[in-house]
Amino acid sequence: MTQFFSRFKRLATILIVLLTVFSTVCLLPNQPAWANQDTSSPWAIQSSSWARWAPAPYTRWDVYNDLNNRVQLVADPTTKSAVYFLKSDGSVGYRNVDQNINKTFPGITAKQIAVGKNGRLWAITTDGRWARWAPAPYTRWDIYNDLDNRVQLVGDPQSEGGIYFRKSDDSVGFRNVDQNINKTFPGIVAKDLTISDPA
Repeated sequence: MTQFFSRFKRLATILIVLLTVFSTVCLLPNQPAWANQDTSSPWAIQSSSWARWAPAPYTRWDVYNDLNNRVQLVADPTTKSAVYFLKSDGSVGYRNVDQNINKTFPGITAKQIAVGKNGRLWAITTDGRWARWAPAPYTRWDIYNDLDNRVQLVGDPQSEGGIYFRKSDDSVGFRNVDQNINKTFPGIVAKDLTISDPA
């Protein structure tokens, strides 16, 4: 009788293991949600390198050792393989790691950057102004002298002329420089700002 129960127990254990393996392989998705090809690619700065979460099917960070004084990264909304960056000297650049494309945006010394629709680049300058990289065919910064205590910019994902901002008094606003639209969002004291994109 004891032998019967011992064999039955082993058989039951083997059956449970086989069912677990079968359900894992056949019934569950093959990739975790964070490896889905439809998700965005996070970018990060480490102490001596920068990195991108690798495209699916990989589940790892691609690490780049050429940090080269980058202090801020802003993902390019038009591709998963590119990032805009700000260096410690205030220069602004762009790097597409998959296509080996590098760009610079000379003419200002920036202390913060933001990117909006179609990769429209914005910056707060160190001399108390703010700027937008001009639409094609121009290769220059459009400079705006009315910084008006803006301390943070966040690109508008819906328009190339729009920018959300936070001021030093922690109020929140919006400005579309192409359409001369100004909005405020009263009622809170904001310490940080981000914008969601419903698209």
